[in-house]
Amino acid sequence: MQKAKVVTPKRVRNEHPAADSEYVCTIMKHLCLEEPLLAATEVEARWLKQFGYPSKQRLEQLERMSITELEALSAAGDLPARAIYGRKQVELGRYVAGRSSMMDAVVSGSTYAAYELARSERPDVPHSSRIGAATYYRLAYLLGDWKASREMYRTQTDLDVLEMRMADERAMHLYRNILDEKGRRRIGFRVWPRP
Repeated sequence: MQKAKVVTPKRVRNEHPAADSEYVCTIMKHLCLEEPLLAATEVEARWLKQFGYPSKQRLEQLERMSITELEALSAAGDLPARAIYGRKQVELGRYVAGRSSMMDAVVSGSTYAAYELARSERPDVPHSSRIGAATYYRLAYLLGDWKASREMYRTQTDLDVLEMRMADERAMHLYRNILDEKGRRRIGFRVWPRP
């Protein structure tokens, strides 16, 4: 009599085999407060995975992949890959397609993609602005990542009050549009602020 073959279930979309411990800061815990990809606790690590953040090791893997490999992972539902794929498209001069990929990742549940959108707002990218970068950091904040405000203030040091107000207004407008799009696509929206 043959033994029954054990079939392991396929991984859930957006889940990477990385253990939560890949996200958890093990030395100099005070640095965990500053680094968006690091978690101070296992609960925060689970939050990072839930909202499409790659671990540092996973990010290094994704950075080494070709645009074709990233596109395939993105099409398969890998949210961190979709965010990096979008950024790499922008780096290749495919500005509209790249930003569209990153925004699609945000709508699909990746708060991390808002960070990549902010980072794509560089002087060498057409139609970019400091206000645009601040807008995407503020969007990540509205989506529940309190570390995004620290990142915004760290990187956008020369914004004046009027520019900050414009970024806040644009971020709220984007947030509303994302909620509408989630509703149209019947994508659930979970309010779970970063621990």
